[in-house]
Amino acid sequence: MRPRFWYCPLCGYMFIDRGGSGDTEDCPMCGETVMPCWECISNGIFDNSWCVSCEVKNQCGNVGK
Repeated sequence: MRPRFWYCPLCGYMFIDRGGSGDTEDCPMCGETVMPCWECISNGIFDNSWCVSCEVKNQCGNVGK
């Protein structure tokens, strides 16, 4: 199973799931509920050009799609 990637709509922080508790995660920077990166891309919240700033883009299946 590939790792899950998250985006915080409040502060803009992107991060990899380090073994969280389930389907919802809280942002480690501000505490807001985060969204999966793939969901943000598929819903048009941002496109994969945002992935350039992601620290773990080499592990994500969304890059280049």
